[in-house]
Amino acid sequence: MISLQRMLGLLMLMLMLLHGIVTFPLELNPPRVVVRYGDSVSVNCSTSSTDHEGMGWEATFGGSGFDVNVVTWTVYNLTDWTIEPKCYITLIDGQQLSIVLPVILYKTPDRVSISVLSHSGPMVEGTQYQLQCDIQNIAPLQNLVVKWYKGNEPLDNVTYSSVSKRPEDVSATLMISPSRDDDGDQYRCRAELDLGPEGPQPHPTVTSEPLSITVHYAPEFLPGNDIVEVSAGSDVSLDCSAEGNPPPELRWTNNTAEGNANEITVGRLRTLNISRVTANATYNCTVTNSLGSITKQIHVLVDVPPQQHPTMLSTAPSTPETMTTLPGTAKPKLVTFPLELNPPRVVVRYGDSVSVNCSTSSTDHDGMGWEATFGGKRLEEHVNVVTWTVDNLTDWTIEPKCYINLIDGEQPSKVLPVILYKTPDSVSISVLNHSGPMVEGTQYQLQCNIQNIAPLQNLVVKWYKGNELLDNVTYSSVSKRPEDVSATLMISPSRDDDGDQYRCRAELDLGPEGPQPHPTVTSEPLSITVHYAPEFLPGNDIVEVSAGSDVSLDCSAEGNPPPELRWTNNTAEGNANEITVGRLRTLNISRVTANATYNCTVTNSLGSITKQIHVLVDVPPQQHPTMLSTAPSTPETMTTLPETAKPKLVTFPLELNPPRVVVRYGDSVSVNCSTSSTDHDGMGWEATFGGKRLEEHVNVVTWTVDNLTDWTIEPKCYINLIDGEQPSIVLPVILYKTPDSVSISVLSHSGPMVEGTQYQLQCDIQNIAPLQNLVVKWNKGNEPLDNVTYSSVSKRPEDVSATLMISPSRDDDGDQYRCRAELDLGPEGPQPHPTVTSEPLSITVHYAPKFLLGNDTVEVSAGSDVSLDCSAEGNPPPELRWTNNTAEGNANEITVGRLRTLNISRVTANATYNCTVTNSLGSITKQIHVLVDVPPQQHPTMLSTAPSTPETMTTLPETAKPKLVTFPLELNPPRVVVRYGDSVSVNCSTSSTDHDGMGWEATFGGKRLEEHVNVVTWTVDNLTDWTIEPKCYINLIDGEQPSIVLPVILYKTPDSVSISVLSHSGPMVEGTQYQLQCDIQNIAPLQNLVVKWNKGNEPLDNVTYSSVSKRPEDVSATLMISPSRDDDGDQYRCRAELDLGPEGPQPHPTVTSEPLSITVHYAPKFLLGNDTVEVSAGSDVSLNCSAEGNPPPEMKWNYTAARNVKLSTEGRQRTVRITTATSTNAGIYICTATNIVGTATRTTTVTLKGGSSSIIYIIWVIVFVPLVIVLVVLIVFCMMKKRQGHYDFIPVNQPNNVPMMPMSTTGEGNHDPEGYPTKV
Repeated sequence: MISLQRMLGLLMLMLMLLHGIVTFPLELNPPRVVVRYGDSVSVNCSTSSTDHEGMGWEATFGGSGFDVNVVTWTVYNLTDWTIEPKCYITLIDGQQLSIVLPVILYKTPDRVSISVLSHSGPMVEGTQYQLQCDIQNIAPLQNLVVKWYKGNEPLDNVTYSSVSKRPEDVSATLMISPSRDDDGDQYRCRAELDLGPEGPQPHPTVTSEPLSITVHYAPEFLPGNDIVEVSAGSDVSLDCSAEGNPPPELRWTNNTAEGNANEITVGRLRTLNISRVTANATYNCTVTNSLGSITKQIHVLVDVPPQQHPTMLSTAPSTPETMTTLPGTAKPKLVTFPLELNPPRVVVRYGDSVSVNCSTSSTDHDGMGWEATFGGKRLEEHVNVVTWTVDNLTDWTIEPKCYINLIDGEQPSKVLPVILYKTPDSVSISVLNHSGPMVEGTQYQLQCNIQNIAPLQNLVVKWYKGNELLDNVTYSSVSKRPEDVSATLMISPSRDDDGDQYRCRAELDLGPEGPQPHPTVTSEPLSITVHYAPEFLPGNDIVEVSAGSDVSLDCSAEGNPPPELRWTNNTAEGNANEITVGRLRTLNISRVTANATYNCTVTNSLGSITKQIHVLVDVPPQQHPTMLSTAPSTPETMTTLPETAKPKLVTFPLELNPPRVVVRYGDSVSVNCSTSSTDHDGMGWEATFGGKRLEEHVNVVTWTVDNLTDWTIEPKCYINLIDGEQPSIVLPVILYKTPDSVSISVLSHSGPMVEGTQYQLQCDIQNIAPLQNLVVKWNKGNEPLDNVTYSSVSKRPEDVSATLMISPSRDDDGDQYRCRAELDLGPEGPQPHPTVTSEPLSITVHYAPKFLLGNDTVEVSAGSDVSLDCSAEGNPPPELRWTNNTAEGNANEITVGRLRTLNISRVTANATYNCTVTNSLGSITKQIHVLVDVPPQQHPTMLSTAPSTPETMTTLPETAKPKLVTFPLELNPPRVVVRYGDSVSVNCSTSSTDHDGMGWEATFGGKRLEEHVNVVTWTVDNLTDWTIEPKCYINLIDGEQPSIVLPVILYKTPDSVSISVLSHSGPMVEGTQYQLQCDIQNIAPLQNLVVKWNKGNEPLDNVTYSSVSKRPEDVSATLMISPSRDDDGDQYRCRAELDLGPEGPQPHPTVTSEPLSITVHYAPKFLLGNDTVEVSAGSDVSLNCSAEGNPPPEMKWNYTAARNVKLSTEGRQRTVRITTATSTNAGIYICTATNIVGTATRTTTVTLKGGSSSIIYIIWVIVFVPLVIVLVVLIVFCMMKKRQGHYDFIPVNQPNNVPMMPMSTTGEGNHDPEGYPTKV
């Protein structure tokens, strides 16, 4: 607490300073500093005052003092991101003034890279793309400027408002819409730290590698003449040069040309050379690439008498945009091309509907129509528009042609370009001619098999390793029909590829008229295992030990399969014990007494390697020989020391203490290197940091580093012997760093999980080293699930991920998953192991309803009450519905938690009640039978066990309540809800008179202690601090300082709310499950968000969030739907609603997505069932057939052909009309409705009323039916041979005894004018 006397003293000092009475007694030189992370810094703090008792520095590093006029703050290696050095002076009057040194500690990024978000491969002109610049590990963010460049042209600058001092990863984005002029341009992003005038000049900068873009664009004609005049009999060259990317293909068409035509292409120049031209003609030049097609006409005018000029030029189709006519003086009767198509070209999915208008502005015609295998239109007179329509397009080679009959006898026509496409039935990836693990350095061929796709020329096969694009494969085939196709990729994997996943993706690039994004089907991933030969990890080849001591020999190696190890040595003394921990292979030998050489051999199926480790035992120095070779040897060259040499072997002259070190990044380290030899000229250390020059007359040299930050350091101690040798020993150093963060997430999913579905959890570990010592441990609650290790031998920090597949059950609802990054650094490392654990991931599991145990039969006395139990569990909590039409008495439903009870009063009769519980995952029903016992005295009624309602609860009597003390502060309002950027004002008042003052503490709007007041107001005009916690306090005269925190909810409505269908585009299919996703951008706070799903005005589901984050976040909610035909055309919306409580705005702030309209395709269904029609001989009858379906089904009748049977169509109804019915018309008539989803069949049996002829028919059937069957079969067989036709016969059990008649499968449209069947 600040005393009143101290506050007055400070106030007087401030007034003196303001009036220039005294200067502030402290001065910093320099007044502020900018320091690179890890560099040194030094600042003087001086005073001209002599009236002080001393001065000093307070700092987490480099503090100093006292009793001087200058104190210097110095740090040799500054690594504290939050340091705030404070220089202070103690005046003789007891005051202590201080000044804080502003320090900016900066770090340039580890890496700056540029990429294109959600896209790979060439870009398309005019399409928007988002470039992303990823900047890793930079600080401070508020000084960062990200500069975007195209070539040397600056495009944009991005700055940041974050006030974080620590390094962060950050991304900046740039939207581009490239044109053809940008093809081949290079984009770069540059991370620049603008640290002010105190910072380095020029600014520290790191620039990304350039990103070169390829831009695809539709064809465009280069300038050229559209009219060429030539003398009769001369040669002419027509120019149709065009540019486009991909380079366009060219096609010339003209049916009236004379002479010899020869096409020449040079680069973009396309020329048609025609020799000996004798007549006028029009040539159509069409250039096409995957993005479009354009056509222009070039008119050749031959110098002949004008009366010979034809009236019409070539009528080959052209696009309206490129069509030109000859000038009137050259061709008086020439007209513009009379037909126009809208749209001019179409892209249609196999089985979908299509409709195109063909129109004319000409009035001088006799009619127009369409020629097509499906959807053709006969000539229609007095119209200017005819429409080609197909409900279900399945003809791969269709070329619809619109034509017009001009009054001069000409018939111009135009062909509609149609691309009919089909996505593949399956896409799969495999390894050709190989199975099992791959071998490092060997070539393998991956094959992507794509089944039943069309058209092939629009297919792009994309290869990926993980998320890295490897290759694109395209096809030049011009086939229109579906084909099976394969693409291959050659790989030569290394050990780093072990466990990688390859995928291939089939993408149909159908141009600007096609669907966007492109239709895509991706294979399941192919995970590869790579086997590689053993390789030793770094270790010492010579080990020195005192006689009788123990020693450990290290022969650690990596390989796949994990190699086996064998030690060999026939001369070793002592007891050997081998220990294996992961890849670490150690031989522990006890009580060593003699020199020896140990051979360590590691072997797997791909190879074997051996190294020698020499153990030197300390013996009298006069026997020292020269040094042994420490180079690794192959098994063929391995030697052990000769027996005669052993007495002369010397102990290795150097010893490290400790022999190996494990150091945390940035910590200090110190190791002694000593020798017992006296025959040397000096010793020292070689190291990138902490090295020691040669020191003479010493037996110990120490390697010391105060702040070890070199990841690749290998300190080496050496000694110069007097015989000229220089033995040395490398100190094994493991420099480790715990991760900056460990987080857990669910890949490709958000929201609740569904029981029995597989999900992939991912553990992201940032900036950890060394990776080979990392163990990632997965836990569910306290239950260990899996451990993941890594074979990488990198020493530097890396980001790494580990995954875990789970398939949760209902028992897992609410469980928490964690992943733990643990560094197992061996016995020299810290114990317990350094560990960082993720925040827990709590999962919500949705599951279908399930009934709890309960009775299915309840006995009750007549007139009594009964309670029926239909308790069930499910998630989401299921809804319940009771049904019973026979129940007596009054029913009242009660729900308490999962307990669902139906209370029925005054039951008098037996009844069965159906209880149905339903949630979004399923519906179940059970029956409860109520049996009434008529003699009432024999059956007791049921007691109610329902919990009490709140109305029945009691409270304590007033006399029992304790006395309360009034809190001295009151807020008005007691809590606030504020929109981001709005103003806020709150009064804090007190009724107490026994206080010294009151005030507010807050990051914004704080109020200093005010005396003699009973109200202080906290006011902020523009509230933008997400974590603000204003606190009102009061200083009571008894020394207490009560305070109260104002609850503040700062909220922000989302920037956007959008709805989409995950992993699907186009119409939905009835009964299939789809997942809708609602993406909500930049909303806060998340715990107050309710995402409401609606279908039309019907509420479907509410999603809430448990996050307690106060800052804005992007969030997604999902909804599973299984649409029916009744949902066709329905609109789904999601609504982001902030329920901020009673203090929040009413109604709740809400942002609603645009509606998502769905189209539901469903199989045909007949409006009527099967039927039997009885008809009198000689009368007429009509058989109607209509069905509903989406797409609208095609209707087809199959029946026995006859002269008096005709077929007609009225809308969607197909009708068979029988006139003057005879016995030949009796039988089964089958109507079939078909669309892309399915087929439905309806039969109508026609019987004939017979009278006296019935007996004759019966006899005829019994005697002649077998003969007729054989005869008909023979006749049909002969007809098939002769006419190549095809017929079926369907037997009919006819109640009127009419003989069975043959049935044609030709259906409608396959009859001659008289009604007899024709060939198929």
